[in-house]
Amino acid sequence: MLHEVTPTVLSVVPSTIHTLPVTPSISKNFTAPLWVDPPGNVQETMNEIIMAENTKDAALDFAVAAETKADGEKKATIKQAQGNAQAIELQATAEKNAAISIATGEAQAIKLVNESAQKYFKGQAVELKKLETTRDTLANNTKIIIPKDAPIVDFFAKMAAMKEEKGE
Repeated sequence: MLHEVTPTVLSVVPSTIHTLPVTPSISKNFTAPLWVDPPGNVQETMNEIIMAENTKDAALDFAVAAETKADGEKKATIKQAQGNAQAIELQATAEKNAAISIATGEAQAIKLVNESAQKYFKGQAVELKKLETTRDTLANNTKIIIPKDAPIVDFFAKMAAMKEEKGE
């Protein structure tokens, strides 16, 4: 049978802690403490200790939260930088591939023009091209001074070649 702590019992007990046996049949040495209100200055000190521990725990929790937030921001910044680096790398690769494709296309065009010129541009075709160049040059009312010993057709062909090289 358990003994209950009642106000009557507390009023009888002095201000120090006393114990009553819990159950005499279990053990004569085992006792349960009674609740006694401590003196005011002791209670105040205990409250200050509890408040200090709570403040310390709150400060630790705040520090852990700040650290967790900083770690998250750091990871986000790293991921952003990695994404930017990857985007730059992909852009550079795309530009390189585009330049290679353009250069390959231009090389194939030059090869085709040269092969065609070697295969088909002979004899009368050369003379026809010289005459077409002369006609195109004179069609724009261009005034040209020709050296007296230069063949006119060759001179115009050279001018046309220079004009094509300049991209006009």
